[in-house]
Amino acid sequence: MSIREAVQQALTKGYLTKETEKRLHLLLQTNDEMEDFNAFIKLQLALVTGHVRPVSGGKF
Repeated sequence: MSIREAVQQALTKGYLTKETEKRLHLLLQTNDEMEDFNAFIKLQLALVTGHVRPVSGGKF
């Protein structure tokens, strides 16, 4: 899963799982594409404004 895919999934579903959050952190350490960085910033803004909520691991 790419950064952009993970961000799109969170934006579509309205939540960010711990697993996806961990994956994003790993991907951000090894990826330097501006489009991926911009997608991550978009996710951060969605989290701050409440459009996406962080959730703990578990089944939905």
